[in-house]
Amino acid sequence: MRSASALSVEIILLASVVGLAGRWLLGRAERFSRAAACLRRASGNHHVQAGLLVLLGFGALLAWPALQLADPMPGWPTEEANAEGEPSRKQPAPVVALTDRGGSITLYPTTLREPLSCSLESEGRFLRKAGLELRLIRTGLPTPESNCHGWVFTGGRFSLGGEVVERVLDDDGYAEVGTPQAGDLVVYRCGGGHVLHTGVVKGVGAEGLVLVESKFSMHGRFLHRPEDQPYSRHWQFYRSPRDGHLLHNLPDDPDAPPASLVRGQPAV
Repeated sequence: MRSASALSVEIILLASVVGLAGRWLLGRAERFSRAAACLRRASGNHHVQAGLLVLLGFGALLAWPALQLADPMPGWPTEEANAEGEPSRKQPAPVVALTDRGGSITLYPTTLREPLSCSLESEGRFLRKAGLELRLIRTGLPTPESNCHGWVFTGGRFSLGGEVVERVLDDDGYAEVGTPQAGDLVVYRCGGGHVLHTGVVKGVGAEGLVLVESKFSMHGRFLHRPEDQPYSRHWQFYRSPRDGHLLHNLPDDPDAPPASLVRGQPAV
């Protein structure tokens, strides 16, 4: 169904065409017809023409933003699709992952069609704007299944919010360290302390060189120095005695603890 804004734009364009066609017909009407002569003089007046153009342009300007919102580009998921999924496709059941202390975290698999932002072209524009084109080593292509936190804590199968990372740091026994080593977690925060980005330390070289691997949102995965990312100038390194960073109870996790560990923790 067409939106009202789309119809309004079409009506404005149709009125413009009809007006021009009418003036052409009037010019060929009987020259001695007083009514036709008056209409022709009015339509030929520069002030009248300018007024009509201003009115038509102003109407199109008002209707165009609404048209853009009402008719998203094909393939781009809307907020409704994000929340409800496609009507013809059954929403998959959520997965309840667990922290070491048994805290529950509800994860929802990605079911939407691949968004336009998940492409090499979009990624290229993103990296150029951030000035990172020649400062990264690619380790993975763009994928919509997970963001940076999801890559670290779910193996790239789900997306997580920054507030979940704080819970995992607390429940899984992470402690901040001043000197990183391979396998440590790196957490980027804004000035207010909110978690913006996460990655994993892959190597520490001479003269303090540190290499981090992280996924850039829905874009690709890269090896980079801690400072070579577009998210924050503030980061800390964390270490935990546990083996790896994955949550428990993920699909095909052979070491998943029993579901009885869940004690009514709030899901996210």
